[in-house]
Amino acid sequence: MRPPKDLLARLISVTQSAIRIGDTTPEVFSSAQATKSLEQALLQSMIMCLHQGEVRKEGAPRGWRAAVAKKLEKAIEANLDQPLHLLELCRITGLPERSLRKLFQEQMGISPSRFLALRRLHLARRSLLRADPHSTTVTEIATGVGIWEFGRFAVAYKSFFGESPSATLRRRLGS
Repeated sequence: MRPPKDLLARLISVTQSAIRIGDTTPEVFSSAQATKSLEQALLQSMIMCLHQGEVRKEGAPRGWRAAVAKKLEKAIEANLDQPLHLLELCRITGLPERSLRKLFQEQMGISPSRFLALRRLHLARRSLLRADPHSTTVTEIATGVGIWEFGRFAVAYKSFFGESPSATLRRRLGS
């Protein structure tokens, strides 16, 4: 469904106004008349968008993107315990790097580099929690999941999980 641009702009404007009122002067919503007026404005905008909108069938490109995203998801699931790299994802999907970046942004809302970095952090955490602290080091685990910048890793890990990688490894000892 694609509403005309002017009607969609009106709906967005009314919605943003409602949010702004709720944030700045929430006491307005204690008035039944004000609430009913806002509700009517929102409903009218939505109905107009639905009434005058153009229905479109999903085209091949969007279906194609979904199929590539599924292929990507299966590859990631099949390699849960192994680090993946951007070039591997390009090879798996058959996409050039630029197209892969666009697909990630559309489907996941983040870049593939950010996704892979977060994935490596989670792989490292899982490995740290499972490792024997007497025979394993944080460096071994980090390099095992594809992390080579140890300072950045430690900072990102702590900000994401609330403790240092070595604290996670030591916590395993106390478990």
